[in-house]
Amino acid sequence: MTDSQVGAVQVVDESGTVLAASNGAPPSPLAATTLRDGQTRNVGRVEDPGGQFDYWVSARAAAVPGGIVTILVGTDREPVESVITKVAALLAVGSPLIIVWVVVGTYRLVGAALGPVEAIRAQVAQIVRSHGGTSQSATQPPAERYSPSLCHWHSRIRSARLTAARR
Repeated sequence: MTDSQVGAVQVVDESGTVLAASNGAPPSPLAATTLRDGQTRNVGRVEDPGGQFDYWVSARAAAVPGGIVTILVGTDREPVESVITKVAALLAVGSPLIIVWVVVGTYRLVGAALGPVEAIRAQVAQIVRSHGGTSQSATQPPAERYSPSLCHWHSRIRSARLTAARR
């Protein structure tokens, strides 16, 4: 008897005769293989030409009175293929949603982080305008928008240091 994952188990002698098999196993050997005692081999995918089974087969040889037998175990491929199909479908649907979520989250996080910087820039621009400076357009690129205001403050700090150094 086999479980839902193991489709067939066979015990095959050196001549290729099936000595014992699980319920539902084919009457002929799942694979023709010659192994020494204790040797193990992954035979690989074995399909029935009639389409009755499709197994991944592994073999292991064992010594018994009267010779060496090979134990063939065929694992049903259908559950594996079913899981792969489901995972592929979930990834196809879920990946775009995750990407959209990450993009929106990043946009909001960067916007929140730059909010105080924009408020400081607006205050500096207002101070510069109130002291006779030129107005900066909000449509200018950031480098052009911040440079005059910051340069103005830099020059004021520099002149204050020079004045303090002369005293």
